[in-house]
Amino acid sequence: MVRRLSPREKKIFVACVIMIFAYFGYHALIRPLKERIAVIDGKIESQQRKITAHLRIIKKAEAMEKTYAEIISRYKQDKSNDQVMTAIFTEVEQAAGELGLRISDLKPQRVKKGDNYNRFSVSLTINSEFIEIMEFLHKLQEEPHSFYVDEARFDKSGKRDSTELKTRLVLSKVLIP
Repeated sequence: MVRRLSPREKKIFVACVIMIFAYFGYHALIRPLKERIAVIDGKIESQQRKITAHLRIIKKAEAMEKTYAEIISRYKQDKSNDQVMTAIFTEVEQAAGELGLRISDLKPQRVKKGDNYNRFSVSLTINSEFIEIMEFLHKLQEEPHSFYVDEARFDKSGKRDSTELKTRLVLSKVLIP
């Protein structure tokens, strides 16, 4: 026969049952949820780091696209071949004029068409000191001119004491049609 529990024992029994439910509830529900939350928080942090890295890459790509667009605009041919050749003549003559050089012969060459570009060439002759010619070539190869030197021929003047050179140059510029 089972004896009845005293009120004090009932309170202790109820307290023990509550503690057992709390223990099993914590270990069965709350602890796995906390572990899951920690794992999910770790994944969220990892994804946030990836997103931050991707945003940096996107910003770099946007900057590169802007730079690329600027470069393309510099080399984009937006005029006819004749207009471009005239502009090249003017550009070469202005560069020579800024350095005080006189071009004795300036002739266009045939436009060479590639798959994705047009190469415009001019030949010219200058009589001047070597250092002045080098300054002229340097100026033409820098921005904004961006000419290529396809050919350079230097001939010493016939006069013995002269330091002047007769220079024949073939310059070209590549543009994207």
